[in-house]
Amino acid sequence: MKGFLKSPTRFAASLRTGRFRYPIHRQSRRTPTTMLAYSEALEKLEAKWFKRCLDQRGALLKVLKESEARSFKRSEEEHARMFNQLEDQVKSFHNQRTALLKHFDVKQQLHEKKVEELVQQNCDLLDAALDERTVRMKSQGKYNACGALERMVYLSQLQKKVPPTAGIQQGLDRLAQGDEFTTILHKEVEARKLGVKDVMACIDYLYERVSHRTNGNDNDFHNTIIVRALDYNDYEMAALVIFLKVQSNWPNPLKWKALQVVSRKTHAPTPPPFANVPKTPQKPLPAPRIIIVITSATALRVFVAALRVFVAALRVLVAALNFSEIPLMGLTPSFPSVNSHSLTLPYTQFPSSLPKTPSTTAPMIMPGDRREGGVRMDG
Repeated sequence: MKGFLKSPTRFAASLRTGRFRYPIHRQSRRTPTTMLAYSEALEKLEAKWFKRCLDQRGALLKVLKESEARSFKRSEEEHARMFNQLEDQVKSFHNQRTALLKHFDVKQQLHEKKVEELVQQNCDLLDAALDERTVRMKSQGKYNACGALERMVYLSQLQKKVPPTAGIQQGLDRLAQGDEFTTILHKEVEARKLGVKDVMACIDYLYERVSHRTNGNDNDFHNTIIVRALDYNDYEMAALVIFLKVQSNWPNPLKWKALQVVSRKTHAPTPPPFANVPKTPQKPLPAPRIIIVITSATALRVFVAALRVFVAALRVLVAALNFSEIPLMGLTPSFPSVNSHSLTLPYTQFPSSLPKTPSTTAPMIMPGDRREGGVRMDG
């Protein structure tokens, strides 16, 4: 088997030449001389080719090493060239990015400055709109809880919290769904020991309830809206106070004050009109007490009414003197027309004895109502 693995030259030389004869030769056991000569020539040829193969192998290895070195050097040069090119591109991109960032920074500063100016203008316009709304409330006699709710919805519409086409009650319902209202609701309900569902149910008819409970401005001089607990039950009072506390956190809020019932004894909160509360025997109510609330506005109204009564009495007196037929010592007094704003009488000498005429006394009527300085009954 080893003989077959050798080279062809060695294979031919290793075979036994005694068995291979030329046809013209006679068969003999001796090896012919020609075959021996051929074997030596083959060995020389084999040594020559082997040497040549080794030389060729060394030359090929040398060429391969040289080409490998050249290829490696060429790849390094190519990598260096590409690296330099990429580095130049990166520097170019960085310069462009820096220029764009500077441009964007300038634009952003101008934009922020413009936004601040617009915000300031918006705040000024919003304050002006709210001030105009407040003046209109006072001129229309709505500087009260009803006007405060309308002003809240108006401000919410300006701030896009409520659709512009929504009504007052719809606006209140939308505000009651906000997080700000919910936070104050839980605190107020916990403080008053009421039910959240009962207070939320009062919101559905709160504006109608408030609109029927107001009559004129509450306090024009001190710019304070007064919410009286006698006008509402506990749940309505809580809902109204929550709305007023919400608007206190808004820009340009209204001043308000809640007047609680001091004389009311501690008892369970008044159930809302929609609650199905079983009838329980009620204790007899104590005797009503008279509470007189006199404010500066009420005092002014009383003074104006008294002045009007005085002017009416003077008118009656002047009319009685003008139509009297008794001569006044040759002097005929002339009285100018008297109006409700001014009364000017010329100086005229009258006798000490004048005829007695029946005096006319106008009834003294004190203006006022339950909320404007009249007499309030509290149970």
